[in-house]
Amino acid sequence: MKLIYLGWPRCGSSWLHKVMRENTELKDLNDEKESHLFYTDPQRGLELFQDDMMDFSTNNWTMDSWVANELHDCTFLLIHRHPAEQMKSYCSKMMNDWTNWQISCQFNKLLDIGDTLERWINFTAGNIFVYEFSDLQSDPVAFGSMILEDLGYEIKKIDPSKILASYNNQPLDISDALLKKIEAQESKFQRLVTSTRYRRLSNI
Repeated sequence: MKLIYLGWPRCGSSWLHKVMRENTELKDLNDEKESHLFYTDPQRGLELFQDDMMDFSTNNWTMDSWVANELHDCTFLLIHRHPAEQMKSYCSKMMNDWTNWQISCQFNKLLDIGDTLERWINFTAGNIFVYEFSDLQSDPVAFGSMILEDLGYEIKKIDPSKILASYNNQPLDISDALLKKIEAQESKFQRLVTSTRYRRLSNI
């Protein structure tokens, strides 16, 4: 297997990466959790990426189309979190100015989750495992077990510690205009996700 975590940041990627390291024989691309090679040096990334490897770069969803097409034989995994919540959590981690951060997230298309999912459905014909961050928060052991079973791995060890929602609970306001755009993208995501290998704990 060649496993690629498409995204997004602040959606439990570090926790899941640890689960994969402790329960599988998958090795990290370039010996790093986040090599970013498919974005910064895609040709080298493609040359280095072999069977029984994984890459958990949280910006993999941004890779160029030609790179994505070269990775057609990989297994893709995505964890969804409401973009407003994700943006707030990411801002708290980076300790950025909130106003500038909202502008940056719009410019980098981090909030365009519906458009991003549509793009990757087209690349993979819907062959993407999609999970919910809220399921990770509610039951980490069941969540990790579900993913390992979906990928065909035996469950050995999963940290039962709860995942915090963010670094702090400081209220951060979002303008009505931006919130409307976010909700439109969230609605699009929900319409499209049924065309993927969408998994919920409630469906087990």
